[in-house]
Amino acid sequence: MRKFLKKIALMGMLFTTALTVWTTPSLAVMHTANDQQGLVNLQHTPNGTVTFTRDLISNSVIVLINLQGLQPYTIHPAGIARASCETGNNDTPQAIYQRLSTIVADKAGHGISRTVIYGSSIEDVRGNTHSVNVYSDATFPSPIATIAVTCGNIGMTNQQGTMLNYIAPLGNTLDANQNVSGTAELFLHKKTLTVEVHLTGLVPGSVHMNHIHAGSTEKSLSGAVLYDLTPLVADATGTADALTILHHVSAIPSHGWFINVHFGTDLTTQVDYDVIASGDIVTTTGSYGTIF
Repeated sequence: MRKFLKKIALMGMLFTTALTVWTTPSLAVMHTANDQQGLVNLQHTPNGTVTFTRDLISNSVIVLINLQGLQPYTIHPAGIARASCETGNNDTPQAIYQRLSTIVADKAGHGISRTVIYGSSIEDVRGNTHSVNVYSDATFPSPIATIAVTCGNIGMTNQQGTMLNYIAPLGNTLDANQNVSGTAELFLHKKTLTVEVHLTGLVPGSVHMNHIHAGSTEKSLSGAVLYDLTPLVADATGTADALTILHHVSAIPSHGWFINVHFGTDLTTQVDYDVIASGDIVTTTGSYGTIF
């Protein structure tokens, strides 16, 4: 009988635990117009521009890459690939038409490289379907480091430019976890902060650390980590949702917080530490109803 009662008690504890998880208080808390909410538009990171300038005196083309959203002090190879960003497969040595100067990020995560190509016109360098790619780390072209973290089409059929000057945006790529987007919603109720992050475009089964940082995506991705968030785990469709509940939070500032999502979980390595999506937290006024 005692064993039977112990089993009943244990089942009751498990049932109670399950109910606690299922009916997480944050999902049913009512809030008023005095409570705070925050919204985040998570976009691919890094991003920037590539500029081609023709120097008629030296018969050369100057290629200038300007990126933001890199991890501080990281090193990134770059090159002009023979295929467009939409075609992909730009991450092998055979795909590279022209190597470009390596990018070294500063303490704010900004990186610039300048390459001079002599004896060429902008049309020669751009080709018909070429693209500029920046890669994950300095060990390129090793198998793990051949991830193109940002890409921009420079082919004449893809963009418009002139014979003397041409600018193209650098954005997402088709490589692993480099075409993601999503949102985050924050809700502060009586010093309990609930954060729900939603991301799509991930590699199925991949796991990603994410945090709330001090600072902004424009000024720096190196701001101190304020809060660790629940790791994102992608399902079979490449979608991930994670809920985090944080206590003893006084307020969501009107500016100065942002969220970033990392490539992986081993943040001691540059590849996993690289940020694949980020966004500034924008506060809004609450309204009556449930959190989500």
